[in-house]
Amino acid sequence: FLILYLFVLPAFFMFPKVENQNKPSKGLWDFKMVKKWEIENIGETPIGSIQNVKIGEDNRVYLIDRKNYKIGIYNIAGKLLKAFGRQGEGPGEIKRFFGGNQLHLTKKSLIIMDRSRIHYFDLEGEYKKTIIIPSNLEVRNIISDTLYISAPTSVRDLQKKEAEILLYNTESKNKQVIAKFNPFSKASDTKASGANITTVAIVIGDITPMMVLGYSNNTLYYCMNNTYQINSYNLITKRTDSFSVLNRKPKLVSKKFKNELKKQLNDVPAEMLKNIINSLPKHASYFYRIYTASGNKNIYLLISDPDSKNSKQIDIFNRKGEFIYSAFITIEKESEINLITFKNNSLYLAVLDEEGNEKLVKYAINLPE
Repeated sequence: FLILYLFVLPAFFMFPKVENQNKPSKGLWDFKMVKKWEIENIGETPIGSIQNVKIGEDNRVYLIDRKNYKIGIYNIAGKLLKAFGRQGEGPGEIKRFFGGNQLHLTKKSLIIMDRSRIHYFDLEGEYKKTIIIPSNLEVRNIISDTLYISAPTSVRDLQKKEAEILLYNTESKNKQVIAKFNPFSKASDTKASGANITTVAIVIGDITPMMVLGYSNNTLYYCMNNTYQINSYNLITKRTDSFSVLNRKPKLVSKKFKNELKKQLNDVPAEMLKNIINSLPKHASYFYRIYTASGNKNIYLLISDPDSKNSKQIDIFNRKGEFIYSAFITIEKESEINLITFKNNSLYLAVLDEEGNEKLVKYAINLPE
């Protein structure tokens, strides 16, 4: 989860083009996971909290450790090549590793998002430059060093009735609206103290309705995750399509999960926390990530289940939007999966063990053609 002192989120609807029944046409897929290695340290320091993981074209691993304010670069065998990064407001320094997708790779650059600042490093971790973008943009995907896709995970203007998915060019400053969606206003509370008004909102991928994005092969996949419907937009042809799953029932949000959440958010004022917890949706979202990649022919949706810690369901669609397989990633019962990343026939999991230690584990897997 992440806590934002902002407002919250959206709802979006379109008519589907491909309607799938709630049953994969080819059944269950076995990833046949085989552990290859695991990473527990970033230099001499144990990994504190893995925020993002990206895999380069040469299968190098790039990760953010937000607790230690470090970026780690590892080779294909999991050996550390470089660890760098520091907190600050100078060139290349990170003011804050806020929750979300802050690490991006292009063919030329390692890019770190820092609110309205964007830091560019080369793929070896050497600092290149910092640019400023409008503060109302929230970069979610990067197509190239100059072309970004922006969409808010939270709506900052309480009076605003619409949010936008934008294609933004950092050189020309041009903005192209791809889609609009409506804000969602639960899981938040506002408190007035004199002239100050504080709004606290929690954003939890498994629960909070939010805009989820995936991008590859000139195609953007996007949808609000409180409906099981995914839209696609081709940046070249401008064609929009969509696919959906009918009659899927989302998971209930259990009292156990809410009680655990209260303990984790003990720094939020008690009355506000009570109101926020009470305003959480009764059901989980349908999915919390859309994964696509140029090297893979299929589209992978990571299914939401807030009470499942060591096992995650993935629904697999072909590029036509047909629901072909379901699959499961399962690890030891005492451990928790915090993050999932694919690259070709490799799977990377950020895993929290029973002692509270986090590590990155690589598996060889078998993907459907």
